[in-house]
Amino acid sequence: MKRVNFASPGRWLRALVAALACATPFTAVADDWDMAMQQALRLDANGYTFLAIQQLESLSESYPDILRLKLELAALYLKVDQPDTAERYITEVLEDPNLPVKVRINAQMLQLNIQTAQSASQRQALTTLALTSGYEADREDAFVQVSAAARLTQAMSTLDFGGRPVPTQAILNVAGLVKQEFEPEDRPGLINVEAGLAAGGDRMRLSGGMGYQVSTDVDGPLLFLDNRWRASDWTWTLSNHWLYHGDGWNQSHRLSVQKNMTQRWRIQGFGRYRWLTDNDRDRDQRELGLGQTLVWQQWRWQSDIDYDLDGEYWAVDTGLDFRLNERWRLGTAIGTEDLENTADNWYSEVSVRWTH
Repeated sequence: MKRVNFASPGRWLRALVAALACATPFTAVADDWDMAMQQALRLDANGYTFLAIQQLESLSESYPDILRLKLELAALYLKVDQPDTAERYITEVLEDPNLPVKVRINAQMLQLNIQTAQSASQRQALTTLALTSGYEADREDAFVQVSAAARLTQAMSTLDFGGRPVPTQAILNVAGLVKQEFEPEDRPGLINVEAGLAAGGDRMRLSGGMGYQVSTDVDGPLLFLDNRWRASDWTWTLSNHWLYHGDGWNQSHRLSVQKNMTQRWRIQGFGRYRWLTDNDRDRDQRELGLGQTLVWQQWRWQSDIDYDLDGEYWAVDTGLDFRLNERWRLGTAIGTEDLENTADNWYSEVSVRWTH
């Protein structure tokens, strides 16, 4: 589901305010307030939106008849996800009986966007269903797997962090799968539930929380901590997961780097480290993984390799999928692995995926 982010109005809002300002009558000497207003707007441009609001609030108290100040305050309050306060300022502008017709029409358009932000739900949901069918050579058996995942985010208050606005969200992730093998009659499955909090915006975002996993292999509580940085066309993401079970802690750490080359294609590389405790085998399993993802228009190609640092295991996987539209994807994948000198250990599969 596409997300409408009213916390970041974008260029259209700044352009609308500028158009209003050009036609707005001012009733005071510009030298007394215009320079201070420009300083406040520079603070906003540098990310200190709350400091800019404080300065404009002070100016508006000193010059209550300057409509430009109220327009800027309405835009900034909408930017920090406070549409109720933005509505109050735009209403004061529209109550001016001497407001030119053109300015009034544009102000009403801004008011409509503010009211849309007030009525829009801040709850976002993403659901994915996938059906996969394939063949595993080591078992000489076909399989069918059904998986589902849901992610729910609820917008919370915007924090004032040193004058900078920091939006926060509550997170709930639920994922599960069941795999049916025909011979022997085996049905592996997994259910994973996570809940936590996230803070940050487009440039940097930190999220963390806890949950619980139930599977045919291991059950136990888990912790997660993710951090994402974005600079220009580069995006860095560090994901950490810890799962506790009877034998100890399983750890998974993944660092990915994505580069948007053009509007049509992008490339992503990642490194992964996993430490799995296993008292039954009287040793810990430490894995190092490397991979890449190449996206070009509707096509996506992925490949990765995992290697056991003790030399007892390696695996190579590659897959290609095609996006039919915004909701449907068709994919295929093949892979092979060597686990303690097991021969003919390869698989192939096809899948269909639906996202809403």
